[in-house]
Amino acid sequence: MIISDFTILLQQTTKIELIINVYNLFTKLINDITYKLRSSEISLILNAVVIISSDSCEQRILKSNQNTISVDQIESIFDSIYYLLLNLVRFRREQILNSVGVFVELIKGLMHCFRISQLEANNTINPLSNVHQRSDIKIFNNPLFPLLSNYGQYLSIHHATNFSRLLSSISQKSTQSHESNSFTSLSSSAANTKPFIKHIVHILGEYVNIQTSNRPLDPLKKNEIITGLNSLLDLCDEHDREYVLVNLNHANGGKIIFKKLVEEWKKNWKFGGKV
Repeated sequence: MIISDFTILLQQTTKIELIINVYNLFTKLINDITYKLRSSEISLILNAVVIISSDSCEQRILKSNQNTISVDQIESIFDSIYYLLLNLVRFRREQILNSVGVFVELIKGLMHCFRISQLEANNTINPLSNVHQRSDIKIFNNPLFPLLSNYGQYLSIHHATNFSRLLSSISQKSTQSHESNSFTSLSSSAANTKPFIKHIVHILGEYVNIQTSNRPLDPLKKNEIITGLNSLLDLCDEHDREYVLVNLNHANGGKIIFKKLVEEWKKNWKFGGKV
């Protein structure tokens, strides 16, 4: 089967194990430097991940599995997507550029997986509600990756750390080692990361949107994710940060949250890395 055939298969399947196996296969192809992936094939792989980010996919899979999904399945789905995206940005960075918008949308979607559950939200007073009107607090009626974000409480701090690593990988360049014939993630490179910068601001904006929602990030998991966000801030100049700020809603406290994020980045990260 070619990649497009697998994509069609994913649109129809209700088997979680099959989804995971297909993503793991794609990751092996991405890692195999002898396999020449075209940019169009990279686009198909990303679209294969988009398939399970829909509400219809969640409903189809749950219906087929008696409306139950196990912790192991949630963790395995997340891990398979994480390794696929991580290795794409590490080893096939230049080929992502034609589909970088889709890549970033998937990352934004994965961030929703670390929001507190609806039950926790019902039992927790959102600090924003003390300052802002309830109507100003954002509600995601159609969350990205509902199959994961609706069960994100099953994901651990370890998964949040991995997600942070995925964010940080965007600020790193990849080169091929002629001696080992393998790819190695190296230091930051402005030339290597420049095409991503105009999209990075949307990841930062999504973080603020989540934090001003009725279900913000789990505090412990947020602490891990902040490290990755700091790496993204390293790539932004003053103009980029101002772009994020002006597009945030002042009424729901979004501007305050972003300003605090930038202040902490300058204080603890900008001059020498994580403290």
